[in-house]
This record gives sequence, structure tokens and C-alpha cells, in this order.
Amino acid sequence: MFYTNGWVHPLTPYTRNSKLNFPSPISGTQLTADYRDWAVLTLEGKVGEDTGQYAKPISRFLYERSHDVSEQGRLWCFGYVAESANVKAWYDVTLPFLVSKEKEVNIRSWSAELISAANGAAEALTGQVKSAWLSEEKLKSIKSPTQKKTLKNYFSGFEQSFWRRSENDFYSVMERLFQLPANQRQAPPEIYQFWEETIRTLAFDLFDTWALESPAEDADMKRIIKARNELKKQLNTNKAMKTLRDKSSDGKEGK
Repeated sequence: MFYTNGWVHPLTPYTRNSKLNFPSPISGTQLTADYRDWAVLTLEGKVGEDTGQYAKPISRFLYERSHDVSEQGRLWCFGYVAESANVKAWYDVTLPFLVSKEKEVNIRSWSAELISAANGAAEALTGQVKSAWLSEEKLKSIKSPTQKKTLKNYFSGFEQSFWRRSENDFYSVMERLFQLPANQRQAPPEIYQFWEETIRTLAFDLFDTWALESPAEDADMKRIIKARNELKKQLNTNKAMKTLRDKSSDGKEGK
């Protein structure tokens, strides 16, 4: 939440931009179904071009109280979305709190690599499902802002499904990484291989399901095959995905 004159709400994470006098609150994307916000909410570091800051209770737990508990616990995040002072939605979610001050640098670096690759896969998947469903002529015919917004919201549901389906695997991987010694800077190669294969397989599985569910009158197998090949190409050439393959045990190319 934003307050004037630089007052910082203790329950809100913030970013600091060198060009601004006061910190800015970090807004969640869609906390009920998305682990992209996990690193922003539980770790300190870069958020885009800015420097992220914990909410104050997290900082206190991490640096003053974490040694008092035997387990890492969970972080409860909540808040509402408002537009012109009208409340539109309430979000409420608990996230695993897998961090310690000794391991924070490692966890931040590793999670950023995994989330970046997943984001690339999710964007490629959504774009190619759209290409499989709609011809270029159909896309060009959608001109009104209302139609474009409706289409964008519709296909964003596909992307959210990808994040939901990969969430358990992400936290499972992060749990494995958290168990590594604090002085181990390089994650095991098999971690990168597992994650690259997981999100790649999921992207193709979801594409195959959704592409064949397009309206019968719009179904075009040639267009669907072309979109699937383009999805494969994008997954192979995406920089974050290539980083995973380079760090995996065999550095193999995409399937």
C-alpha cells in the first residue's frame, strides 16, 4: 500500500529506485495462483531494475527470530485489488518460507533462474496457443480495445494454468536446494535438468490439450502444427531455458 511522504507500511514489501525519493510498494500479480511472487515476497534483491525490500516482519524473522523455531514455517500474504477506490477482489495465500540469512544469496539466485525459465515457457505457450486457435486474419480483425482486452484476459487463463500446474514441482525443487550447505554456490546439475524437462513437458502437454479444443469451425491442423513447431523453437532458443540446459548434467538440446 502506498502512503505519502515516504511512510512505509510494516506489512508491505517495497522497492527502492535511485531516481525516486520514496520507496514504492510491490504489487502481487495474482497471489492465489502464481509462485512468481514467491521470491519477491520472501527474499530481498532485484525486482526488475529496482532493489527489493522485505516487509518488516519478514526481515525481523529472518535476522532475529529464525533461530528460535525448528521449521521455516509459512508466509501469509493477503490484500485486495481496488480500482478508483472500488474493491474488485481479495487475495489470500500462504507461501513456504524457505530462506535463512546464510542461504539467502543462493536461494535468490537459484529461484531467479527457475522462475525466469518458467516465465519464458509460459509466454511461449500462451502465444502459440493463440496462434493455433486464431488465424492472422482473425487477429487483425480484432480492433476494438474491448475486444482486445477480452481476448487478452481469456488467454491469460492459459498462462495461469501453466503456473498452477508447475507450482508443486517448483516448491519441491526449492526445498531440495534449501537443504544444500550454505557454502555451496553451484546447484546440482540434475536440478537444472529436472526443471527444464518439467516445464518443457508441461508446455507441450498443455498445448496439445488446448490446441485441439479450438472451435470446430476454426480448427486448422496445418496452423496447429506450425504453432507447435514454433513453440518448440522458442523453448529451444529462450535464453533462460538455454541456461538451464547449459547447467544440466548433459547440456542436451531441446527435444
